[in-house]
Order: sequence, then structure tokens, then C-alpha cells
Amino acid sequence: MRIRTRVAALTAATAMTVGGAALAAPIATAAEPTGKAKGYTSVVLDGDAAAAILGPLGGGLLTPGAIDLGAGSVGFPIVGNSKGGVIKHVGGLSFSGANTVEIRNFYIDTNKLGPDGGALSAQVFVNGESLGRAPVFNVSGSLEVTLTDFAADALSALVLDSPGAIPGGFLIGEASVNAR
Repeated sequence: MRIRTRVAALTAATAMTVGGAALAAPIATAAEPTGKAKGYTSVVLDGDAAAAILGPLGGGLLTPGAIDLGAGSVGFPIVGNSKGGVIKHVGGLSFSGANTVEIRNFYIDTNKLGPDGGALSAQVFVNGESLGRAPVFNVSGSLEVTLTDFAADALSALVLDSPGAIPGGFLIGEASVNAR
């Protein structure tokens, strides 16, 4: 079980506790976004989500951008100036199994927050080929993050090679926007 980063210089072996179990994983060591970032959005992963991401989904952080905040929490730097209620981020996540699926450069549309709003979209790549931007997470008014039906279906079929294995609405965790 591992988290992969794209920049080897930012990795270090460490142990992360998720849901009471320690998992050995190389994790990006940066604690705060750097450069022109205008803050970051963090997500504290639900224990079941973290176990799935680190285990069978072969999840990893895409850098530059994504940062490990420790204690089962990841962050994505905010870029841009939130025009029209859209908060833009850099970085992303990579999932490896039957295929490699990457979701990059998240956009939170604050105008679409709700359980079925698909408020968080990302650029989606399968085996390096761009599929364009798609809604990957729903974000509730309380900032609870769940998988959209699209993302659940795609991860189940493309990464796990087991259609329907992950249900739509699967709880990922709780988000917090930390703008500067």
C-alpha cells in the first residue's frame, strides 16, 4: 500500500495512522503550499475512504500541488481569484490498478454545493489520455465530500476492474477551505 508522488525529492518514508491502523507510506513532506498559492483546501479523510484509497485503489498524491497535511489529511493549493464562486486548485490524485486514473486541478463551484450538486470537478485522465473535466465529488453545505456516481463507476470499472464495487455517495471526508 503506497502513496506515489511525482517529485521524488518531496517524499520521505513515514507512517500514517488511519482508522487506528498504521500504514507505511512515502508521503510528500511539505506542510503548507508555497509560491503563489492563495491558501489551500484540506480534506480530512474518512477512515474507510483512506483505507480504500491507500489500499485497493493504489492512491497517490500528484505533485507539484497536492500536499500531505498528516493525520489522514491532504491539501490542494488554491490558485486564481475565485471568480464567479469557483475556487481553483492545483495538484490531484492518482489511482493505479487495472488502469491508471488521475484527477487533477480541482474546481469547487460554491454555487452548486449540495448532496447531489457535483460541486467539485476535475480534469480526468485514464492511462495518460485526457477525458476532459468531469464532476468527481459532491460537496455538501457542511463541506462533507462524497464521490459522484460518475467517479464511483469510473474507479470501480477502470481501477478495480469490478463495476459497481464502489457506490456513488461513498464518503471521502470533510473539506475545509483555508484561503489567505
